[in-house]
Amino acid sequence: MKRLGFPFMSFILVLLTAGSLEALPLLSKSPPQASPPQTPPSFPRFSWSTWTAFTMGEIREILYVNSASTTVLSELYWPVPFSAGLGAGMKVLWLPWLDTRVKVEGFVPFFSGTMTDRDWNAYSSTGGYN
Repeated sequence: MKRLGFPFMSFILVLLTAGSLEALPLLSKSPPQASPPQTPPSFPRFSWSTWTAFTMGEIREILYVNSASTTVLSELYWPVPFSAGLGAGMKVLWLPWLDTRVKVEGFVPFFSGTMTDRDWNAYSSTGGYN
């Protein structure tokens, strides 16, 4: 029986010594202290972050005859191969409702891709569309 009780007791001792005795009011000799008053946050506050990213997919770009037209001239298909990227950003908090953010990202593809131009309406030499 002593062998079973000893590991249990040592586990309890590890838990008690890991934290502060003030966290356990029954074991504490001093009365609990009131927390100090919170001071309002000072401004500006700066923060920064870094990240990694992975991307893949495709981009389709539709070209129109002009900005006022709905006639489609061609469609460009850009494959986005598997790429890895790194980024960093900084944020300045001027007021609780006003901040400035700056981010920089860069990606490196692991494979190459080929853009495809899918012409829907070829422009003829006489000035019209076929």
